[in-house]
Amino acid sequence: ISIHEIDGEMIRDTLTDWFRGAIAEIRIWAIAQSPQQIQANRHQRIQNQPTAHLAGHWLFEQGTGNTITNWVTGAKGTTVKTRWLRATQYPAVPLPFCLNLDGETCTGIDCGAPTLSDATGGLSPDTTLEAWVKHQSGDGPLMDYQGSYTLHWHRGHLRLVIHTIQETWAIFETQSPLPPDHLWHHIAVAWDTDEVTGTTCTVTMYVDGRQQNVIAIEGESRSLLAGGQYQSVGQFTGPFHP
Repeated sequence: ISIHEIDGEMIRDTLTDWFRGAIAEIRIWAIAQSPQQIQANRHQRIQNQPTAHLAGHWLFEQGTGNTITNWVTGAKGTTVKTRWLRATQYPAVPLPFCLNLDGETCTGIDCGAPTLSDATGGLSPDTTLEAWVKHQSGDGPLMDYQGSYTLHWHRGHLRLVIHTIQETWAIFETQSPLPPDHLWHHIAVAWDTDEVTGTTCTVTMYVDGRQQNVIAIEGESRSLLAGGQYQSVGQFTGPFHP
């Protein structure tokens, strides 16, 4: 996971430049987690132990240097122009550590080898992305894997772009903006492939464990009954890694 180039241009949000803020503990799951699982997991820390379906896990607790570790695979990655912060330093509180992104230069985190895509960039059919973020200003990518997906902070909304190296397949966004309070928030996005078609995929988005209505910028959306009320979700048909 990192900031990559598509068609020779660096992925960024040109409206308000790079994302400025902090990010802590990224997790990638090889399943589309249920709303109940996402609600429960956001209150738990996984301390470098084997966990079913966990494909990528970065704690960002090294505190020094520019090397980070995927605690699932052991793969090494690097940070680019970021700063380590401890719990006693803003904006790390109340998490023990975080990485600060200054929003002024090409800052980012290269987490190393991919875990859920093949070498050609094919998209894995069932996936959950989650992280803890604290936004200060600006827009830009939070997570990206070239040839698969990019998760953005975009004009105060959470935005998911599904793409190949050559083209965009779908764009989805939370209908409501994220809280503009400069506090830590847990974000999660999941996509689940229909077992019958094997290609039609449903996208759900969560902020602090609460499912959000999703609108389709490119692609489709539909309503599903969830938790006793109807929620809009995204839907697309995409290029999956078998």
